[in-house]
Amino acid sequence: MPWEPHFNQAEAHAAIEGATTWTEVLAVLEYTYHGKNIQTVREWADRWGISTQHLPDRRGRRPRYSPDELRHAIASSASWADTLRRLGYCPTGGNWKTLKRRARELGISTNHFDPYAASRRRRPAQRFPLGEVWSRVRPTTGKTSSADCTRRAGSSAAASSAGKASSGRG
Repeated sequence: MPWEPHFNQAEAHAAIEGATTWTEVLAVLEYTYHGKNIQTVREWADRWGISTQHLPDRRGRRPRYSPDELRHAIASSASWADTLRRLGYCPTGGNWKTLKRRARELGISTNHFDPYAASRRRRPAQRFPLGEVWSRVRPTTGKTSSADCTRRAGSSAAASSAGKASSGRG
């Protein structure tokens, strides 16, 4: 660190000891809240032997749930997505990774999670007899069935290729 900060060791010590977040530390030291400023203050605190252990490491963001709430949500859930829903978070994106890391830090077991729980909860598909399906799909107005259309299309394709051969095209 070739330059000196605009605060001294005593000011840094007072700011860090009296704060609970990096935002508070930076405000006292008259810095804007920015990642590089946090890094600068942290490096000078390390150099001067000032502990920053009590300050959050996630840039001032703390989870919106307590460890006990997380334990209860995980215990009553079958998956990470279910846990996220119980905690009021969106179950999409990378939220489950953050939750998984936090659970690992707190030593919360997830052995009861079932990777197939969502598939089991899904309502089974409704099955219909084939005759009922055809009666729903094919109108009963006397029009030809799809099998008749296929036969005609095949025969007209053969006739058109025969016509092209006889006309000298193709």
